[in-house]
Amino acid sequence: MSDAAVVCSHLSFAWPDDTPVFDDLSFTVATGRTGLVAPNGSGKSTLLKLIAGELKPAVASVAVGGTLGYLPQTLPLTGDPTVAEVIRAQLLRRPDVLLLDEPTNNLDLAGVGQLESALTETGAPAV
Repeated sequence: MSDAAVVCSHLSFAWPDDTPVFDDLSFTVATGRTGLVAPNGSGKSTLLKLIAGELKPAVASVAVGGTLGYLPQTLPLTGDPTVAEVIRAQLLRRPDVLLLDEPTNNLDLAGVGQLESALTETGAPAV
């Protein structure tokens, strides 16, 4: 994969009711910071879930260069952990590729500060 952080080839995915989301999508993301911008409902979160392995594509080859970290749009808060503790627990592995799905969507100003601090402390690159 050389300088590629993520390579997707011929990615196809449809919801259980056969509504297509992607059909034969191929792309490469180089190392470094990359942003994905598209309208709401266009499949950004679905794409990240496919790369992270949370969803299985109908057809595809997905390759990630190294250890993958994934912070979903809705934080998996169960029990008593703080936002900072949840964030630091994905980043402690020091991932080579970090997928952030609108990480500040549901955070207040203090939570955004904790996220920024955790990212700075770990030095994790974001895709």
